Amino acid sequence: MSSSPSLSQQQSVYIQHWHDTWTGFNRALRSTTEDFKAFQWTLRLIQAAIGYAYGKTGLYRLQLHIYWRPCVPAVGISLIILVILAYYTSLRSIIQSRWCRHDLTVTVNNKHSCSIIYLHDGIVAYLGIMILYHMSSACFQSPGVAVPNDDSIENHLKPNVTTKVSTTDEINSSPSSSFYAWTSTDARGGCCCIDPILDISKERRLTQMYFCNDTSSKDPINRKQKRPLQSASKNVFPDPSPTTCQQCHIQRPPRCHHCYTCHRCILQYDHHCVWLNNCVGWGNYRHFFLTVANLTLGCWYGTALLYRPFYEPLKLQLQEHGWKNLFYGNLRTGILNLPPLTTLLLQLGRGQLAQTDLVKLIFPLLAMVGVLQTAFLGYHVLYVCNAYTTLEYKILLEMQYQALLQGDGTWENPVNPFSTGSKWNNLRHTLGPWYLIGLPVSVEPSFPSLLTVKRKGL
Repeated sequence: MSSSPSLSQQQSVYIQHWHDTWTGFNRALRSTTEDFKAFQWTLRLIQAAIGYAYGKTGLYRLQLHIYWRPCVPAVGISLIILVILAYYTSLRSIIQSRWCRHDLTVTVNNKHSCSIIYLHDGIVAYLGIMILYHMSSACFQSPGVAVPNDDSIENHLKPNVTTKVSTTDEINSSPSSSFYAWTSTDARGGCCCIDPILDISKERRLTQMYFCNDTSSKDPINRKQKRPLQSASKNVFPDPSPTTCQQCHIQRPPRCHHCYTCHRCILQYDHHCVWLNNCVGWGNYRHFFLTVANLTLGCWYGTALLYRPFYEPLKLQLQEHGWKNLFYGNLRTGILNLPPLTTLLLQLGRGQLAQTDLVKLIFPLLAMVGVLQTAFLGYHVLYVCNAYTTLEYKILLEMQYQALLQGDGTWENPVNPFSTGSKWNNLRHTLGPWYLIGLPVSVEPSFPSLLTVKRKGL
């Protein structure tokens, strides 16, 4: 069995990666035949520079590159829980004071005004439950992994790990294999060293379903066909034909791609999400999409509630001191008039943070995350409505760019064989029944649709 690389070898890998990246950057910068992709090279240089500093400073000895990934989902979940707790413990009274009037001359309106606070309580609790449920499900649920269809799959597993297999299966070691048991430290799902369960029989079933070989299904799409339809037209994307993975050495269904972060072939691969410590694919995309949707809704709802409590003190601060980056007076700094960072952390740890300061912390956080998630959600709505994944849409844009450069300036959109022909149907095909979208429940992923190829006679 091959041994793990030594610490000195790990250090040399980070240093060599920086030198290789820098050499490739200079070569691409001076190339006269290829376009220089500044954004991509900037990201590569930043990543390589971080790795170089990580190796040179000796931080690699702490093995942080192994243990940081499982902690990222915990950070996100903790922030969500802290914001929810901040509402019920502190911010609720601010909202109540603005929605509930205490003037005795309008007692008739008081009853109706104060009852609204319970509506806010329910909405905050509902959105919190939806976000936490779908995020946890996307983190721990399998994205759908292509596995061999025979019993030899057990020979691809690492020894001394617990997997969900039948009693007749035997687990043998194979150090040269690319299919391993799932652990959170390998970015294969899970959180804080809590590993997801590898259910081999379920992964086989999902793979067979995506091959469209499940003729016993109740889905009318798969009752009419046993195999993916082969198209005679070259103007079809994504390709409905199976492929072979050069890393895993297995035959995989169409739209299946190898992830170089978790080293698995993911069914309908979308992307690898750091915040979930898991790949997003056919099996957990619905949970991912609803996480983003509910998080976007929750951020804007919180922003709307805290707009007045945030804006009015800020307006007074600007009127008194103007737009100053640093303002010293009464231990306050900045245009938000917040205490220094050390004082802020001490007050937060002791539970003595003022409500106004808490609003100044949470409102910008909700607004910033809301803007980012709105853009992110908009892109994924575009992908789903057109029956593409993030990776496929990126490839499609690259194909269009290359065609416009090499051709006569015209571009014909390829036929998507996995589209149902309607944006609404594509959305429903991905998210499932509409009456379950607003409930914290799991829905089995829909079978891939290939009727478009047959209907259009390609």
